[in-house]
Amino acid sequence: MNDLEITPAETKQRLERGEGVLLVDVREPWEFEICRIEGAKLIPMGTIPANLQALDIDDEVICYCHHGMRSLDVAVWLRGKAWKARSRWPAESTDGRRRLILMFRGISSFRGAVVVGRTCTNNESCEH
Repeated sequence: MNDLEITPAETKQRLERGEGVLLVDVREPWEFEICRIEGAKLIPMGTIPANLQALDIDDEVICYCHHGMRSLDVAVWLRGKAWKARSRWPAESTDGRRRLILMFRGISSFRGAVVVGRTCTNNESCEH
């Protein structure tokens, strides 16, 4: 793992501990309807530039998609362009936490509370 990535297991642990994180699902609306991590905010990859205000928060932002490629593109773009253009959004928060990370391997590897037309068990994955 590098400073841009977080594992699905670490994401699950942070959610269970109630840490302040914003989960951003960068998939398309039809994918979000099939399966999503409980509590995630849908901002499709193509709409990220128009929705930067939704990311203007003090919590960490964890982006995810199905397998991790789109969220990688979003995280790299945000870190390289939008994040650096706004002094309010440094790469790290004042307490040293990363501000923007992506979930390695995406929702296909997440073993936590997901919604698939219903709330799934904690050990269920979101394979579709």
